[in-house]
Amino acid sequence: MSRYLRDIDLYVPPSEGEYARDWALSTNFLEVLYLNCLARVETGGVPKVVLRPCRTRPAKSLEVALHKPDILQFSKLFDFDTYFASDKETRKRIALDFLQNGILAVAKARGWNMKPFHDAYKAVLAKNFVCYRPWSKPITSPDRKHKAQVWCNYASDKAEIFIVIFRRNEIANKTLVATVKPGDVWIRGAVGKLAWLSSDKVKLTSHDGSESWETAPLAATTR
Repeated sequence: MSRYLRDIDLYVPPSEGEYARDWALSTNFLEVLYLNCLARVETGGVPKVVLRPCRTRPAKSLEVALHKPDILQFSKLFDFDTYFASDKETRKRIALDFLQNGILAVAKARGWNMKPFHDAYKAVLAKNFVCYRPWSKPITSPDRKHKAQVWCNYASDKAEIFIVIFRRNEIANKTLVATVKPGDVWIRGAVGKLAWLSSDKVKLTSHDGSESWETAPLAATTR
């Protein structure tokens, strides 16, 4: 039994058709960003909360997920038409407010500490909804002067994948190598093997080996 909250899922079931797919693509980044900003919250054995926007008013707002008694589901009426008619930046704020209002309602009902959720909300706004984070372990160059790592800029409409090369914890080179749909499955597909070709050049190969990308050689001043 987990002592802490580990996952928050903004979920629309596949039965909702296009709503489900489009909602998931536009909110995946927000789940990741919010959790990255959230401090540990003791939940008394609840590792996950599912927040479900609904086209019609739900019979219950808070319930235990079917067949999973340690997962809570919070459902609330949601205006999808307004959401999808809004511009990208407005949709981010609408989705964040839905997440925040839902998780605070769950926290209040369960008696959880609400401060970490307020702090996470402020942190997401302070980051201007930017979810830029490492996606692989760093690997050291043959001459041991540099480290290379895959980073991902996870947004609401796309995910940008970068190879970042560090020297003494400073960025020596940053190369955009691929842009994919904003979901873990597509990022994992693009991020396969990362390897040094020499002491100043790095190659990323996709998971299935069908594509690869290389960085330009490091400038002489960074060697």
